[in-house]
Formats: sequence, structure tokens, C-alpha cells
Amino acid sequence: MRDDTSQAGGLRARGLEVHDKVTGRVCTWSMSRELRGLLLVIACAMTALLPDSALAAPPDKVRLQLKWFHQFQFAGYYAAQSKGFFRDEALDVDLLEGAPEHTPTTMVLEGKADFGVHDGADLVYRRLQGDPLVAVAAIFQHSPVALLSKK
Repeated sequence: MRDDTSQAGGLRARGLEVHDKVTGRVCTWSMSRELRGLLLVIACAMTALLPDSALAAPPDKVRLQLKWFHQFQFAGYYAAQSKGFFRDEALDVDLLEGAPEHTPTTMVLEGKADFGVHDGADLVYRRLQGDPLVAVAAIFQHSPVALLSKK
């Protein structure tokens, strides 16, 4: 491939010469500077007119296993979903309701959930037992566990 620049008719023209290795033919294509500029402007304008959804990749599907039944404790997740915060980050989050018969750690280990909301103590214990679990984030700044006694 050869790229030649020459003066043609007072306009700066670019010649592109392509050699076909199979047939041995040589094809030459040239375009003026003004035509290249016009095509670039048209391409940019068409891209700007496309909706963002046409250019964006589809959202990643994520399954989040809650540690208990749907309740106020998980209000932050519900609010983020309803306000579109997950969608804004290109995430399609499915909030899976918890139950006594399936814990978040079990659901993640079985591949039925991508992430789980669970107690830190159980996570540490399961990790010590050899389960391939990793703590991604702490939801609370302070532990919600409290000690009670009868006066």
C-alpha cells in the first residue's frame, strides 16, 4: 500500500495505491482534501445524532442475593434500582429474595447469584473452611450487631 500526496488541479489530492497480491492488479483511489473533510463532518454529525443507547453496550446482568426476605433493610438497593442508578452504571441488577433454606454464601458458591449480602462473621468462617469467597464491600460503617440484657 502506498500513500501519495500530489497537487491535482490546484487542489491537494491524496492517492491511495493498493496492490492485489492474488491477481497482481493495482487499484488507485484518490480524494481531495475538501471531500475528505466533508466526509469526516458527515460521519461526526451522524454519530452525534444517534441516541446514546445505539452506541452503548448492553448492560451487564448481575444477580444480587439478599440475606433475607424483601424488607426495609434493603431499601438502598430498591431505591438505587427504582431511581436508575444501576442502569446509569450499565448494570441490570436482579435482587434475589433470601430465605432460611438458601443463604447468600450458598447461592454464590452454587453460581445462582453473582454477589450476596451476608454477615461478615459467616463469610470469614466460610473462607477459613476453604470456600472461594471474597468480601467486596462493607455495607455498614459500624456493625449493626448489639448486645442486650435484662435489667
